[in-house]
Amino acid sequence: MRKPGIDNLSMGIEELVREHIMATRDAAEAALRRAFSDAGLKWKTRVEDTARRGSTRRLKVELEVLSARLLEAVHARPGETMSIWATEMGAKPRALLRPMAWLKQTEKVKAVGHRNQTRYFPLT
Repeated sequence: MRKPGIDNLSMGIEELVREHIMATRDAAEAALRRAFSDAGLKWKTRVEDTARRGSTRRLKVELEVLSARLLEAVHARPGETMSIWATEMGAKPRALLRPMAWLKQTEKVKAVGHRNQTRYFPLT
């Protein structure tokens, strides 16, 4: 048979553990609510910013002008990489990919190499 003091002590410990578990559960739920509410706000902001900005698609005229400038750069400095011409033209190398693809398709430029080591030469 147990002593009354031990029963009181075990009940006190169980109550303390229950309170600790409840406090931990409440803190975890609050952290999850904050995390998901912040993520939702960031997503909404990004969607609103994108809708406000509109399309970044370039016009055909812009691509033609950029292609002509790029062809002049290839004639002036054959065998260079896209990043060299991009810095000279004040653009990012990625912005010159479509104009360069058009120049290759129309057989005005020849590409030699792979990926960022590709060098371009005029065909005229």
